[in-house]
Amino acid sequence: MTFAIAMVWTYLDLIEYATTWYGSDEVAKADLVYRATGDYALQFWGMIFCAMVMPFTLLIRFVRHNYTTLLIISLILNVGMWLERFQIITPTFAKSHYPWTWTAGWWPSWVQWGIVAGSFGWFTMLFMLYCKIFPSVSMYEVKEMVQRTKHGRKGSCDAGGGS
Repeated sequence: MTFAIAMVWTYLDLIEYATTWYGSDEVAKADLVYRATGDYALQFWGMIFCAMVMPFTLLIRFVRHNYTTLLIISLILNVGMWLERFQIITPTFAKSHYPWTWTAGWWPSWVQWGIVAGSFGWFTMLFMLYCKIFPSVSMYEVKEMVQRTKHGRKGSCDAGGGS
């Protein structure tokens, strides 16, 4: 499923780049070239690698059946998605349509850092609230309980002894 979603995402990104490149809007084309070759080229190509190239490793059977590599690939995909959000916001602030506002780099203000910290805080709070309402149950415990009920044993203790 991750591979399918990543391929749809890759297709949509490539279509966006193609329509920008072959379109008649010279400003959008210059913005695309700036993202790929300018001050933020490392982040752009990192996003391309993490979000568009790395999902192809899911075609390898060993990778699909090894939880450690799946975890690493999912973390790399998350980095790629974060870099894509970065590419949407930061180069726009660094180089807008007005040449007198162009700077070599852009650094967020304390308000923008606060918004980022607040979004992480909201996510953490909502995640903890979700875990409180719907506690996570280990798959091992579920499988063990299913096997116990299939064999006619009830309860979670199997100590033996009578009463």
